[in-house]
Amino acid sequence: MKKKYWMAACLSLVLMTACDEDNKKEVANNEKYAVEMPTEAEPMADLEQVSKMSVSLGGSDFEVSIRRYPDRSLPLVVDELEQKFYDNSVEVTVLKDGAVFMTKTVTKKDFEKYLTENFAKSSLLLGMNCDTARCNQNTLCLTAQVGQAGEGPAFLVLIPLHGGDLSVLRDESQDDISYKDAER
Repeated sequence: MKKKYWMAACLSLVLMTACDEDNKKEVANNEKYAVEMPTEAEPMADLEQVSKMSVSLGGSDFEVSIRRYPDRSLPLVVDELEQKFYDNSVEVTVLKDGAVFMTKTVTKKDFEKYLTENFAKSSLLLGMNCDTARCNQNTLCLTAQVGQAGEGPAFLVLIPLHGGDLSVLRDESQDDISYKDAER
């Protein structure tokens, strides 16, 4: 009986040693293929989006093209968790009766007078859209939002149809008024 226990103990010792050797080989093989991770993570970026909308106003047909894209030339946005993001730019192109009427690149800087310094540093230009219900004979109306994860103050970007620069206004019809800290 002692022989059986002795043999079982020896066999266990041999198996443990063999397994340990296999683990050492596996670690050695993995080290051979190890990838050096960068010390600082690449900033996050939104995906590029393009939308087009057509509207007839004052006897003319307008086509509004809006392209939002991460703009690496802008300062990085750092949120409260120290996560870094590339801010977005929005390129707006308006065709009037098939001819280029206006092209403008909009950035968060265009909304600065409505944002506190802290909020501006930690938020993105989330995007813009043409609001055909608010357009009229004199003005194309775009909506915009600055914030994070779909939350933040809303704005109106007004494009005069008889010439002139676009203007930005705080959208007072926004239901959620919890973004008072975004106002000056």
